[in-house]
Amino acid sequence: MSFIWLTTPQGGAEGEAPHTSLGDSGILVIRLTLSAILGLGGIYGILVLQTFDRFGERMEKAWELRIRASMDQRMAAMDFSAPESHSGP
Repeated sequence: MSFIWLTTPQGGAEGEAPHTSLGDSGILVIRLTLSAILGLGGIYGILVLQTFDRFGERMEKAWELRIRASMDQRMAAMDFSAPESHSGP
């Protein structure tokens, strides 16, 4: 980004006008356009990361609830009321 803002079109020889048909305002428009595109990309990246973060939290909670429900179902299916009696040797 700094390269775009710090460089200017140079002429061939010293003191010669730059070899470009763009004036100062044209170069400024190009610089602002490229900066805006980079800024939009940064904002888009932040929004994508926030979406992934929220999606991850939801999935983690759903997984935890599913595991707890499975454990509760298994515990309810087990019969703890009458212990098995083993006859010793």
